[in-house]
Amino acid sequence: MRVKLFLALIVLLLSVSIIAHSPSLMNASFDYKTKILKVTVKHPVKDIEEHYIEKITVELNGRLIIQQNFKSQTNKLTQEVSYTIIDAEIEDMIVIKAYCNISGRKSFTIIVSESDNDEE
Repeated sequence: MRVKLFLALIVLLLSVSIIAHSPSLMNASFDYKTKILKVTVKHPVKDIEEHYIEKITVELNGRLIIQQNFKSQTNKLTQEVSYTIIDAEIEDMIVIKAYCNISGRKSFTIIVSESDNDEE
């Protein structure tokens, strides 16, 4: 009985890890003139209310400045957000992290410059 229960638990855990996946790609850009950060997280899912990007955080020079939680995803392919970061200056570091509600995360780093910025 214990062996069957153990095997059932292993199968369940493996099936969740196969179904769930972390965000596959993140793109972000920061416009220094407008102070707007645009973020797109690629996270293909079948149901945006069951499996989605649940949280995005933004750090400026290592300090958490934004944390946004979600109950669903923008669409079946991506989560898209924009933020105004008025305190960002040239050479500052912006780190964006996106978290799947089931498993995994993805991060992206930008060094602020005067030109449009989209680094990885």
